[in-house]
Amino acid sequence: MSRYLGFACVLGLWPLHAVYADLDAGLEAVRRKDYPAARVEFEILAEKGDPDGQVNLGNLYMKGWGVAQDYAAAYDWFRKAAEQNSRIAQS
Repeated sequence: MSRYLGFACVLGLWPLHAVYADLDAGLEAVRRKDYPAARVEFEILAEKGDPDGQVNLGNLYMKGWGVAQDYAAAYDWFRKAAEQNSRIAQS
């Protein structure tokens, strides 16, 4: 982590969690059925353009896990991942 980013995290200018979003942590949260925690992990990754985060966030919206079920939002996240050649999203 750059010293400027670390400094911003210490000052609370940048949420530390946003720096360390983790796909594995999100998947582990799903295994524990802690869908709100999974949503946080996947949402950070998805918004940064990570196709795995986008697919997993799409799945949460499709199933209504930790979020209100929203097929349009699920489609949007799947489409974004598909545009990055995610085979899972393309299927």
